[in-house]
Amino acid sequence: MNKKLKVVKYFIDVYQPENTISVEVSNEKRKATMVLQEPFPDMQEFEDELNSLDSEISMTIDNQPLLNVTDVKAIENPDCPVTLDFIANNQAIRFPKDHPLHGQLVLDINGKVQYYRNSVHYGESQDEDLRQASKEHTYMSPEIEAEVNGKVLVIIDQALKTL
Repeated sequence: MNKKLKVVKYFIDVYQPENTISVEVSNEKRKATMVLQEPFPDMQEFEDELNSLDSEISMTIDNQPLLNVTDVKAIENPDCPVTLDFIANNQAIRFPKDHPLHGQLVLDINGKVQYYRNSVHYGESQDEDLRQASKEHTYMSPEIEAEVNGKVLVIIDQALKTL
């Protein structure tokens, strides 16, 4: 069997509910984190199962933070420190380390913040682009809003422009 996905590590994430572990899986291009509940599987068996189901990692991009069920539960739990702003700050797309604008936000053609999430899907899947031009379809944490209002750079036709 040709393995597409590999279990990189598993760990207890203090931001996730009790009795869960987070499992980071990767392929040649991407990484994704899955949250598993008890009883926990053997990691080699779990990896084999992922690959027997032709699992893939796909990316979703949007102008709002991308929440899964676990995120929503964490945000709603008053004992958990996770907030929508925390997730937004972690999902915001930034220029990579080898880019001259390293660490700065990458805004879309409409000057809006972009967020991404990698997810594991069973069977074939495709990347999703949920970004919209409407001004209502956006979200910025206070930190991101302050950063955006300081200086706005966008990519238009493969060139950086200042708005």
